[in-house]
This record gives sequence, structure tokens and C-alpha cells, in this order.
Amino acid sequence: MIVPLEAPGVPPIGALSHGARAGAVVALTGQVAVGAAPGLGAREQAEIVWDRIEEILRAAGAGFDDVVKITTYIVDRADRTDVAGVRNARFAERPLPASTLVVVAGLAEPDWRVEIDVLAVLDRDG
Repeated sequence: MIVPLEAPGVPPIGALSHGARAGAVVALTGQVAVGAAPGLGAREQAEIVWDRIEEILRAAGAGFDDVVKITTYIVDRADRTDVAGVRNARFAERPLPASTLVVVAGLAEPDWRVEIDVLAVLDRDG
């Protein structure tokens, strides 16, 4: 069964769901700083994105402990350290999940500097 996920306080992404849950698997749509003030740097956008990811995971009955894979897209290689620092702070008390970083030519909107999607698995054995 797949159920689209919506989270109170997280702006919609056009016609897309914020994610879907199929059994124990929760897959989040790539999250960006929709509605954020223009001109924010990658670190500030990453903070907003991780706040939204946390809220969406919570709506799915999950949390950062359930995340098994992170994919991060950035538009400038120079932002790598800042964006990773925000991620690492969110996982400071737990092991980092598998992770991929991709540098892209651009995201869907020119002001977006970072997009992050995650995959979580509920009720898994350590």
C-alpha cells in the first residue's frame, strides 16, 4: 500500500506528495527550501530542508533513527562542507546512514542551492 505523505507546516511541492509509505519503507520526495526568502545560502537552505524532512518523517511515524539512505544534490561544490555540516549535526547522536552527494548544474528553481531526499525503513532490526 502506498499512501502519499503530507505534513502540517511544510509547504506543498506543486502537485507532488512529500513522500510515500509502502509497508515499512518511507521514501521522501526531494525536499527544497520552497517559500524561503530569496538569496539564502546553502547552509541556511539545508537547515530548512532538514527541518522539513524531520517533520515529514514524523508524519510517517518515522524519525532520523529510521533513515537508511540520504541523497543530496548541490549546485556548487564549494557548498559541500556547509551542507554536510548541517546533515552531520542532525545525526550527531546516531550513525550516519548511507549517503550520496551529487553536484548538479541546477535545480528546478534558480534560487534553490540544495535538494535532499531520504529513504527510511520502519521496524527494522539494527
